[in-house]
Amino acid sequence: MSGGMNAQDAGAVPPDDAPAGLAGLPTRWRAGGTGAHGSVLMLHSLGLDRLAFDPLRAVLDRGWRAASFDQYGHGAASMHVRFTLDDCVDAARAAIEALGPGPVHLVGHSMGGAIAALAASRAGARVASLALIASPPAGGAAYRDRGEQARRQGVEAQVAGTMARWFGPEPGPAAAAGMDYARAALRSMQAEGLACSWDALAAFPGYAGLRDALPRVLCMAAADDLSTPPEAMARIVRDCRPGAAELRELAGGGHMAPLARPADVAALLQAFWRRTSS
Repeated sequence: MSGGMNAQDAGAVPPDDAPAGLAGLPTRWRAGGTGAHGSVLMLHSLGLDRLAFDPLRAVLDRGWRAASFDQYGHGAASMHVRFTLDDCVDAARAAIEALGPGPVHLVGHSMGGAIAALAASRAGARVASLALIASPPAGGAAYRDRGEQARRQGVEAQVAGTMARWFGPEPGPAAAAGMDYARAALRSMQAEGLACSWDALAAFPGYAGLRDALPRVLCMAAADDLSTPPEAMARIVRDCRPGAAELRELAGGGHMAPLARPADVAALLQAFWRRTSS
């Protein structure tokens, strides 16, 4: 893709928002911060896009260079609708390399956590830490069923139910902006892209087989998350090496804590990054 950033350009400083080519995926890349403290790659939830982390980026210390990109089937990559979980992981690993030679802190939200975990397990010392926000402990048939529904009925058939899982039955006026963004991002997907995303999440094997290849892990769950409550993420902690993972609970934010509670998420992340950078 002419003019874009490619994975082979390791060490290049990504622009704030520009086209990118990552392991064969033409997409868009968004980043902010100087990198004085280190680099962070943030992988968005199923149904969102690179902009999902803008509220979080706005409250992070500017010393962190925090990057995100539109994953397969989402945002600027919404036309790429046939892909697998491994394709998503390959794009994430290319993004890690594009951030330069130093270790990168990975953050994955929901489905992005599954992709981040697999990328971390395959990237070795290139990953300094792994933070999982509202991310399931494994895939399974329920996600594959949602993929089949998307193929049969289209994206719109899933919008109301997905928004209810993400924000709860009574989210309140403070959640309006985040809900408007999330609804529009979800509706911008193509049915096959949404279906392949559910299939990719369904294929995630979980953490027991990754435990020896993962860095330090922070799990973050909101008490009111209807999709991935704290007890679900506690399973991830149990599946990791003893003492290698920790769980922190947010008082609220539902499944969309990076949108709904960015300051709380940022405080936990930055404390974790400081500990794992030393």
